[in-house]
Amino acid sequence: DFLFVAISGFKEDGHDFILEAIEKGAKAVIVEKEIQIPFPKIVSVRVPSSRLALAQISNRFYEFPSGQIRVIGITGTNGKTTTAYLIESILKRCGYRVGKISTIDYTLGRGFSSFSSITTPESEDAQRMIRAMVDDHLDYAVMEVSSHALVLRRVEGVEFDWAVFTNFSPEHLDFHKNLDEYLEAKVSLFKSLGNLSQKKPPKGAIVNVDDPVASYIMAETPCQIITYGITKEADVRGKVLEASSNGVSFVLEADSIDKINLPLLGIHN
Repeated sequence: DFLFVAISGFKEDGHDFILEAIEKGAKAVIVEKEIQIPFPKIVSVRVPSSRLALAQISNRFYEFPSGQIRVIGITGTNGKTTTAYLIESILKRCGYRVGKISTIDYTLGRGFSSFSSITTPESEDAQRMIRAMVDDHLDYAVMEVSSHALVLRRVEGVEFDWAVFTNFSPEHLDFHKNLDEYLEAKVSLFKSLGNLSQKKPPKGAIVNVDDPVASYIMAETPCQIITYGITKEADVRGKVLEASSNGVSFVLEADSIDKINLPLLGIHN
């Protein structure tokens, strides 16, 4: 017995597979279209958005897992994956147990690791993965959050403690109608930090202040903000000394001043 959620996709429409799902054992269906189901014992619930319903149902089914772990969401046109790996590494060096959902792989604890098929998985998969991290008593979940995921409600109900903004440039305009819509998708992650929370530690945003849209993102962020950058004044600022094939050397100015030799290529890192 199971619940079937009919989602109108870009290539296929889940409503076309309702009868097949019932034949395979579905006892209830969630729909967003007027559908006549010729089985009186099958429960049918019509909702405005099947994607939103799936996210909300999944969150409840897995017992609101993101409320039981610190979640860091990373968004931006470029640099999400590199940032996810760097944050994971830093947290592990600090002694924390960390799970990751990224473009390259999913690491969920208990030695589980698999290659990913999509940057930010569908809501049911995301909630199940975070639940697995919680069950293994991980401290942090580091998660790439794509603009597609934000628009398609894949992270609806995920309670983020920190949101990181890397940068913004024209991309995905085959999906978003225009740049404004693309930007609003990114901004929605930061707006969500103002949602009511049962967690005690304060939420926060980390924003690349060098990016032209940074001021808008910060204006829409309802919590503490830590800025970082190279060219503009920031809470955490890097002053590049040398960039070569061996990496980047720079002076890091924050609470203290330190010289860093980073074996990653490119000033953007």
